[in-house]
Parts: sequence; C-alpha cells; structure tokens
Amino acid sequence: MTIGKEGREMLKGIFGMTDQDIDKIGPDRAKLLASAPELFSYKITAEVVASKYCAAQLKVGDKLVFNANVLNKEESTAPPCIGALAPLMEPIHMMFDRLSEGLDPNGLWTRTVSCFDPGIERGGIGNVVFKLTAEKMG
Repeated sequence: MTIGKEGREMLKGIFGMTDQDIDKIGPDRAKLLASAPELFSYKITAEVVASKYCAAQLKVGDKLVFNANVLNKEESTAPPCIGALAPLMEPIHMMFDRLSEGLDPNGLWTRTVSCFDPGIERGGIGNVVFKLTAEKMG
C-alpha cells in the first residue's frame, strides 16, 4: 500500500517528514497511516475504576484522555503518572489497529488495564485500574 497525497501532506505537516522518508514506510505502517483521518477522529479515555494507595493520588473517576496517541492535558483530570501511562500504550495501539481495520475500537477482548504497581497485596504499594473507551469526536 502506498501513501496518497493527503497522507503525505499530513506526515509532512505533523512530523516534518520528507518524501524520501515517507517512501521508506513499510506496507503495514502505510495501511495504518492511510486510516489516520479515522484515528484522529477518535479520543480514547482511560478512566480510573479502582484505586488503592496510589502515590500519584489517582482516584476513581479520574481520566487520562488521548487524541491519537497524545495526552490531551486539557481534558484529562488525572496526573500523567509514568506507571499508569506505560501500560496504556499497548491497548491504545490495539484500539488504533482495530480502527485501521474498520472495526469497533471498543470491541477489544480486554478493556481494563492496571498500572505497573501491583498493589500491597502482591508485593507493591498502590494499584490503579483503568477502563478504556474510544469515542468518535464531533
């Protein structure tokens, strides 16, 4: 799959890429980039559904909101704790993959993600669990 004119202009605008580097993008990534307008039309929310002894003070109802894979600081109500952000990356990318295939991004087999700290019951201290949802904007 090749990246069309609209996709090339988007890559140049967002990343500052050159045509030569765009030509190096492999077919799998090109397919994902071809669906970029759809990806950018969604926001993904990671809402805290459980929290105990969290050092970052995350509490039930707090949210981390992402536009594409960028944290939307204005809509987020939770502090961007690295122990919470890192585990969210893989399932958010799985949601992007579903969108690129024309599938419902909320149809993942798993919809909850735990932070890196396993909690006091499992040898850590605190633990936070997030529920992920994707919502079409506008």
